[in-house]
Amino acid sequence: MWDALGEICTRESRSLHDICRQVDRERTQSGLTAGVRVFILSYFRAAATEEGHAAASHGNSAKVPPDP
Repeated sequence: MWDALGEICTRESRSLHDICRQVDRERTQSGLTAGVRVFILSYFRAAATEEGHAAASHGNSAKVPPDP
């Protein structure tokens, strides 16, 4: 979890404190730790979409062609 959160901080040029403060403000029912886990999962799920792959320059062009 901490490695993933550190990677997000690096990618977004934000501090750990800044991201945790954002999660704390935006969470509704869970504790902060659960909120951070949901944030991490949501972040990487968004990156796993076709649009997220394209933005990272490895979208459709990185798809493996189907077997013949």
